[in-house]
Amino acid sequence: MNTQQLINRLIDADAQTDIRWPLFDQEFPFPDVLALLFEVLSASDPRDGGSPYSLGADPQWQVSRMYDGVAILSETDPFAANEHLLRALGRHSRQAPLYASRAAAHTTHNPILTHIVLSANVATLSPSKQLTYRTASRRPGYPTDATRRPNQGLTPRERELSLAWIPQMLWPGTISEHLRKDDLDRATDALLLGRLGSNRSWQYLAIENQLPASFRTRPPARLRWLQKRDLWDTLHQELEEVAVRLAADPPPIDYHKRRLRTFDGEWVQSCTSRIVAQAGSPVPGIDSREWARLFWATYTGGDVRLAPAPLGIPSVPNEHADRHVSLVDRPEVTALLQEIRRCIEDAAGEEDGGPLTWAPRLVPLERDFAVGESSVLVRALRLQVLTH
Repeated sequence: MNTQQLINRLIDADAQTDIRWPLFDQEFPFPDVLALLFEVLSASDPRDGGSPYSLGADPQWQVSRMYDGVAILSETDPFAANEHLLRALGRHSRQAPLYASRAAAHTTHNPILTHIVLSANVATLSPSKQLTYRTASRRPGYPTDATRRPNQGLTPRERELSLAWIPQMLWPGTISEHLRKDDLDRATDALLLGRLGSNRSWQYLAIENQLPASFRTRPPARLRWLQKRDLWDTLHQELEEVAVRLAADPPPIDYHKRRLRTFDGEWVQSCTSRIVAQAGSPVPGIDSREWARLFWATYTGGDVRLAPAPLGIPSVPNEHADRHVSLVDRPEVTALLQEIRRCIEDAAGEEDGGPLTWAPRLVPLERDFAVGESSVLVRALRLQVLTH
C-alpha cells in the first residue's frame, strides 16, 4: 500500500511541489525523494559501475532498481532501510557513504540516505564522530564543511554552532551535575558543544575559546571517562538540546569578540586600575587586580583559573568564587564593571551593545527524544537575557 501511494504521488505532477514524504518521524520534500530513486538507479548500474542514470539502460532492470528505491522509502525503521541500502548500493557507495569526516568528498549527499546510514550505524561511531554528525538529533547529517566547496571560507554554516554563542565555560546548570567530575569540565563541555556538526579540531576550539593549546587533550579524556560510566549518551543529548535552543534564540552576546577584546590581560588590568583609581573601590578590601579578574570572568563568561596573564590564578578558593557571584548582583559593583567595559570597548573602537552578562534560564520540561528504541527525558532551556 505504501509503495502504491508513493508511486501515485510521484506521478501526480500538480502535487510535486507540495509533497512531503514522512520517514522515520521526519518529513522530506519531493526533490529529495525523487533524487533518492535516481541515485539508487545510477549507483546500481552493473555495466559501468555507477555512471549517471541513463534512459538507455534496460527497462526491466530499471524497474527492479526503482523497486529497491521505493522499498527504502517504504520502510519505517532505519535499520531495515539500511539493509536495503547495503543490497542496492553496496557498503561503500558514494551515494550513501559512511566515511571519516575529514575524508568526506566535497559533494552534497541525499539527506534521506544520510539519515538512514547515520541512524543505523550510530553505535559504531566514536563519541567525537557522533558529535560531528549530530547523531543525538532527530536528523543526523554530515558536517557542513564536508560539502563545502574548496573556495568557500571557513565561516559558521548550517549545522555548525557559531563560536560567538559559546562562552569559555558553559553556563552553570546547563549540564547535569552528575555528568561532571570537576568544575573545569564546564570548559571541556564548551569544546564539545563547539564540535557539534563540525570538523573543528580540539586544538582549534581550545585556542578559539582562549584556552591553552594543551587543553585539546581534555575532550578525548572526558569522552572516555563518560563512556566508562555509561554517561556519554546522556551528555550528548543534553548538548544537542542546548545547541537546538541556542540556534533558535542565540545569546545577545558575542563571546568570541569579547575574548578577543580582552586577550591582553595587561591591558584589562591597566584599564581597571585607572577606573578604580578614579571611582574608588565600591567594596573595601578588594584591589584593582581582583576587580579586573571579576570583570574578565563576567564579561567573557570565562573562569579566572583560565584567564590570560596576569589575571589568571591556578586555583580559586570556594569563598573567593562565592564572593564573586554575590558581588555581580550589587548595583554599585555593576556600575564599576560597566565603566571598565566602556574603557575596554572604547580602546577597541567597537561598542558591544549586548548586556554585561547573560545566562540561560533552566526550566524543567518533559520531552521525548528517540534514541534507538528508547527515549530520554531532557531539559529545555528558556533563554532570557539577564541585564545588570
